[in-house]
Amino acid sequence: MFKLTFVIKKLNENTLALRLHWGFRAAFAVFAAIIFASMQISASQRGGALIPTILIVVFAGIALYNESWYFHRQNGFVQHRHGLLFLAARKNYSASEIESLVVKAFRTGSVPIQQSSSGPSSPEQRGKRRFFQKDLLTLSLVFSSGEKKDIEITENKNKAALQSKAAEISDFMGIPYHSEA
Repeated sequence: MFKLTFVIKKLNENTLALRLHWGFRAAFAVFAAIIFASMQISASQRGGALIPTILIVVFAGIALYNESWYFHRQNGFVQHRHGLLFLAARKNYSASEIESLVVKAFRTGSVPIQQSSSGPSSPEQRGKRRFFQKDLLTLSLVFSSGEKKDIEITENKNKAALQSKAAEISDFMGIPYHSEA
């Protein structure tokens, strides 16, 4: 229904941002406002306000949720922010420790297959997809330590857009990029 879609925007000469689309927050803020307004209209009827109140809190929380990545070229670091807008946790990664950006395909509900140089490289080559499985893509930072940090996970149909984001980040930061999708 509502997907966490990231948009990329150059904030200035030295900062590139990958943030949630504003429409995501706006939709949930509208839902909370509609429920709140309907509660005010029916204020004369007491009782039964628990569920609408819970929905308002949940929708308002979702509307205030922040997930963003900032790529700082001049300072040489990548910052990940997640949490509520004003209480977001921040984690910085040094660009010098990032080995590459990678877009990789995977299938939900399947066991990862160890790849050989001639082994299957895409979900389509691994066999028939079952009804509960989805073919997805992930954009990840790969560190020189071997650690991997996922930036965005999306459906396979968004492959071109995800690869475009990866290429733009790669060009901006000077970090190698490759796609295994």
